[in-house]
Amino acid sequence: MTIKELLDTMQNKYKGGDSKNIRSLSNNKETWQRIANRDDFSDLGFTSESEKESFLKEWISDNPYKNI
Repeated sequence: MTIKELLDTMQNKYKGGDSKNIRSLSNNKETWQRIANRDDFSDLGFTSESEKESFLKEWISDNPYKNI
C-alpha cells in the first residue's frame, strides 16, 4: 500500500461510518471548556447531534476531569 492509498483510506473512513475510530480529543482544559460551552465540535465531522452526544458521553466516561 502506498502512502497516498493509506491517506485516501483514512480520509474515506473519516467521511464514512467508521469515522468514530479516528476522532480524538485531548483531555485538557480547552476540551473541557468546549464541552461546558456546548461547542458543536464541527472539526470532528459529526453527522448528527445524537452522534456527537454519544461520542462525548463515551469520551467523558473514559477521560475524567480529575485526570487533567
